[in-house]
Amino acid sequence: MSRYVSYLIDDVRNSSENTDVSDTIGIQDAEFLRFLNDAQFRIQNLITQKHPSVFLTEYTTAVVANQESYTLPNKAYMGNKVSQVEFSSDTSGTDNFYPLRPGSLFERNSGADGNPLKYIRKAGAFLIVPIPTSASGQLRVTYTHKLPKLDLRRGSVASVTLTTSAISALALNVSTDSVDSTELAKFTRISIVDEEGNVKMRNIKITGVDAATGVVTVDAAFAFESGETISVGDYVVAGAYSSTHVLLDEMVERYLIAYCTLKILHRDSNITDLQAQLALVREMENDIVTAYSEISDDIMEIPDIISYDDDWNF
Repeated sequence: MSRYVSYLIDDVRNSSENTDVSDTIGIQDAEFLRFLNDAQFRIQNLITQKHPSVFLTEYTTAVVANQESYTLPNKAYMGNKVSQVEFSSDTSGTDNFYPLRPGSLFERNSGADGNPLKYIRKAGAFLIVPIPTSASGQLRVTYTHKLPKLDLRRGSVASVTLTTSAISALALNVSTDSVDSTELAKFTRISIVDEEGNVKMRNIKITGVDAATGVVTVDAAFAFESGETISVGDYVVAGAYSSTHVLLDEMVERYLIAYCTLKILHRDSNITDLQAQLALVREMENDIVTAYSEISDDIMEIPDIISYDDDWNF
């Protein structure tokens, strides 16, 4: 687990000699934060290109009768990086799942007819073919997740009231912590994290934050997912899927600092140090991507990819 992103900004200020800052002079935190996010986006993209399985995660969702399209989580990488979709006729548990075959839009069938056999990728969602006729069953989806956007703490939770799936009341602490309502007003969605940056609730739609009282007005239609929660003392961050910490191995932290320093040196037109810093960043990128490679001494079997419709019994 990396450190709070504010300390990474401090390190970049020191290494790039930009410690002299106020509301009217110097480079503001927002610009450092933007470059740190650029670095995180870049390193995840480089790792994903070389080692696609590193960021795989999965979730299950219930099958809905006569429903063709299922929405992917907002943390799905590029909104479409689905690796596998499986179906089980059981309504719970992890038994009896079988993989659906990837299909194309040419195979899309608008009619409902039994259990699904294929899935079709679509921006932000996937389609199943054929469309199930009953609500009996569940889908297990394996996809590449993106890293949460880095952000500073914009306030801490003073009180919260949760129902089964809704936030009925949420207020930030205005007595001990400042509430950055200006930054929060730029977004329609926020996330809640704990002190180590673990995302506890995401994609919360809000309509306003009162800087004086700390009251957060949550959209009445918002429903949080099973397992999500909020506790007093948690922190609010701007954005649908954001965190205050880099959720990668600690070795990546130094890369983010080096990349951000490079961008600041370029901004300052510091040509003397720029080339050396660029070489350092490239070296770190190669080291990190190589470190994420899969190393296995196990014997790998050839996967069974015979179609359900094929019969090879001669």
